[in-house]
Amino acid sequence: MDMIRERGEPINIEDLYFATMDIKEKYSYLCKDIVEEFSKYDEKDYDERTKSYSLSSKFTKYSGVGKITNKPFNIDIGYEKFLGPEAFFSPEMIDKDWRTPIDELIDKTVQQCPIDYRRKLYSVNII
Repeated sequence: MDMIRERGEPINIEDLYFATMDIKEKYSYLCKDIVEEFSKYDEKDYDERTKSYSLSSKFTKYSGVGKITNKPFNIDIGYEKFLGPEAFFSPEMIDKDWRTPIDELIDKTVQQCPIDYRRKLYSVNII
């Protein structure tokens, strides 16, 4: 939500929560190499017809109608596709006060449980 709001996309703040939930569910993914992923989105596409550069083709147009205001909107989504999920595994990218990734938090929590329960907890799909 913060990335879309900071970029100044034309969507009402009331509708932003529902739009970001939909974007997260439809488009988000984890990447192997975040630097390589950034470079893909940083590349500009050159349009021969207009002789100008535009956003990378990796950006996606997202159209919707606000659930609160019922107003239509169109926004570009790009970095949000991989930076949203990345916050779970590299939280320091989002906030310098958060340093422990979710996988370490889960492991630490399971290790604090009685030993009889650990095997069961590790055998299920925790996330």
